Amino acid sequence: MIIRKILISFLLTLTLAIGVNAKRDILVIHYYRFDETYDDWNLWLWPSEPDNLASEGPEDGAYPFTSFDDFGAVATINLTDSNLANSTKAGLIVRTAEWIKDIGSDRFIDLDNPNELGETHIYIVQANEDIYTDLSQVDISNKIFSADFIDDNTVEFSSTSNIESDNIVILENGEPFEISTVYDGGTTRRFDVANPIDLRSK
Repeated sequence: MIIRKILISFLLTLTLAIGVNAKRDILVIHYYRFDETYDDWNLWLWPSEPDNLASEGPEDGAYPFTSFDDFGAVATINLTDSNLANSTKAGLIVRTAEWIKDIGSDRFIDLDNPNELGETHIYIVQANEDIYTDLSQVDISNKIFSADFIDDNTVEFSSTSNIESDNIVILENGEPFEISTVYDGGTTRRFDVANPIDLRSK
């Protein structure tokens, strides 16, 4: 009797495991851009795991965004008919047709944990290498992409939105550093500091 119960329990567990794996059917990628311009962007996807799948299936890994939702652009991919069939992990690049990339590094998607409908939903954000599976955890607040001195007087920075000149502050040891001029330029702007900084000093 005990052996029979163990066998039934084992078969039930095996059936459930097989059922989950068998429903890995649809990948839905939600993409957010701060400037809300999606026309030039698409996806490049390739099988990452298992390694022996990398050379199988269709070679073309380009996928368009096919719709929009409240978050941004959406790509819905039937995994069975794609180059990702039987993959458990996929590589992801957001790019333009000229191969301008959203970020420099590759992202990777876990395909082995679909929902009860066989769908894997992920959320990605412009210039953010993280992959989210929970929409409530996604950070789309405004931020600075980059900031660099281009000479001893001038800083160039890129941001997610146009920042008013009065809200631009640079700190030195926690104290505001005097800014002499702020130049217009949308989300990529420059400003001059009042006192030159010796960038060669350590």
